[in-house]
Amino acid sequence: MTIPFLETRTGRPWSYDRDGESFEFYQGNGSSALEVVVTDCGERPTKEFLQNTYSDRRGGRVNPILVVALYDDRVGLCGPSGEEPPVYRDVDRGQAERVCDVALDNPDRHTAQRFLSEILPQLDEELTGLRNQGLLSTHELKVGVPERDDWADATERAQQAIDDDPRELIKGLNYEIDQLTDQSYVLKDTSDGHERAVAMFLQEDKLSTLW
Repeated sequence: MTIPFLETRTGRPWSYDRDGESFEFYQGNGSSALEVVVTDCGERPTKEFLQNTYSDRRGGRVNPILVVALYDDRVGLCGPSGEEPPVYRDVDRGQAERVCDVALDNPDRHTAQRFLSEILPQLDEELTGLRNQGLLSTHELKVGVPERDDWADATERAQQAIDDDPRELIKGLNYEIDQLTDQSYVLKDTSDGHERAVAMFLQEDKLSTLW
């Protein structure tokens, strides 16, 4: 049975007879590559289930392992390294899927492991990827901002921008890109023409340092 996760990729079945669950795994790039193991639990997984699955799949190998247990619109995660890997639960399924997709595209196990070690703790935060320091209250960002009249339109434009390349993503956020040097660019706010930031577009194998 195909598990509804990472559907643009082809997973392989893992014959792992634990509690009658079905398991698939996806392999990254390079030697001793990252392995993402996916199962559909149907209910919130326990920490013991996630860590036991991780340990059994790793089996003493050096491969980074990320266990993904689906339930409702959420997932439980465990990995990617260590004897007692951290566990994250109640993670948004869409966010987890995008993280797994990026990790599997990393060129080797080292960059994939580093990327996951940096990004997974952020998925456990109230506002993933946003450090709220000196801005509005977190409650206002979570509850008040989505009540704005332009929220639905902004959400749709943001979703369209996710699949674009980095430059198109920046343009989708209403910035113009002007080249500054061979490797750097100035970002200008399209609403007033003011210079707001300097950007560098790195090669794909170095994207993990910018997430």
